[in-house]
Amino acid sequence: MKTIAFISTVCFPISHCDVMLSRWNIPREGDEAWGWGRSEVRAVSLYVGQHPENDISGPVAGAQGVTIYPTIEEALTLGTGTVVVDGVALIAEHGDFPDDERGVKLYPRKEMFDEIIRVLDAIGKSIPIFCDKGLSWNRRWAIEMVEACKVRGIPFFAGSSGPYGNSVPELPSRILDEPEESLSVFFAGEEIYGFHSIEAAFSYLEQRPGGEAGIRALRVLRDDEAFAEINGEPGLNALFRAALAAMDLDPDTIPRENYTRTLLFTYEHEDGLRSHHFHADGVLKRFLIAIRSKSGEIAAARSAGGGPETHYAHFATLNRMIERMVATGKPSAPIERTLLSTLALSRVMDLHFAGGGPDFVPTPELGITISRCGVRDMHGLRSRRSGATGHETPPATPDIQTTRLCAGRPLLRFFAA
Repeated sequence: MKTIAFISTVCFPISHCDVMLSRWNIPREGDEAWGWGRSEVRAVSLYVGQHPENDISGPVAGAQGVTIYPTIEEALTLGTGTVVVDGVALIAEHGDFPDDERGVKLYPRKEMFDEIIRVLDAIGKSIPIFCDKGLSWNRRWAIEMVEACKVRGIPFFAGSSGPYGNSVPELPSRILDEPEESLSVFFAGEEIYGFHSIEAAFSYLEQRPGGEAGIRALRVLRDDEAFAEINGEPGLNALFRAALAAMDLDPDTIPRENYTRTLLFTYEHEDGLRSHHFHADGVLKRFLIAIRSKSGEIAAARSAGGGPETHYAHFATLNRMIERMVATGKPSAPIERTLLSTLALSRVMDLHFAGGGPDFVPTPELGITISRCGVRDMHGLRSRRSGATGHETPPATPDIQTTRLCAGRPLLRFFAA
């Protein structure tokens, strides 16, 4: 049986390390409904960088039969002096780290990734690496992570659970085949949940003929300007109403003061597609998406992830994708999607910090293309009602062919050394 090491910044209740590792070797009740059973890849080691008062790394590791090691190197080598695991899951989403001036948490993903690479290089071995959520707060570093894996032939998969959870209802292929404009609605933090909104939207939109063409411009509107645009521009407002209707919400009945924070950012893609993201914190607790096709038809859906009663079971679908990569030695989704999501969100935070504005700003650094993936079933779109758990769950993840990766323009030239 193949094995995997978990490398994490921290492990406390409901942290990403907890909700992923605590079901890895011994699944939780109801995980089967999300396509996760006894794994074909065994978790054997864990490194945790911080140990706050609510640290549960010991109990979680103990319950799963995983050994905790004091260094990243020892977690990869199991103390043998050579890398003996077959894959690595890097989880650097929580912990006590500073924010930059934009309000972006400076998680040490690149630093921990570099240590993993150092150990692999020293031993002369390449194994698949998964990086949870985005790549790095530093755009140059994010690109370097992707390039480091490409030159070494390391299978690299990254991102969040967003593209792999359940959406209700299923978005029809006729919409996904010819999207003209989309609107995603999200909640909570602009940066931490904005990533989910962007990555999930890209995973739908890259299914259009030709795949993702890259992003040529970006506009960010804040507060009253964002609210005025979402309600005043007819086409965008139609998408907004359709998206909220997926949650049985009517924007006309929601007082303005209920929106605790508003932000609207719009990407103009190279092929003319426009994708909007509206931060509507205070009025919903689900991710929503509405897409208008070139024929004028609009379809909308809501996310239906597992809640605290299931220990956030939608992470079981992400576990499945990680397991697949380690088992097959092939990335489960295009790393370019996560790279584009990382860079696109970073530019939003730049403009948000600068105050936003009505004009579109050129974004040549976002000229990343992604080949059409044909991976709709990765979304678990076909929902069903689970009598055992009483919540909406996807069917088991089908067998997915590894997608072809299509790197875009050389990007490091856009960033100073």
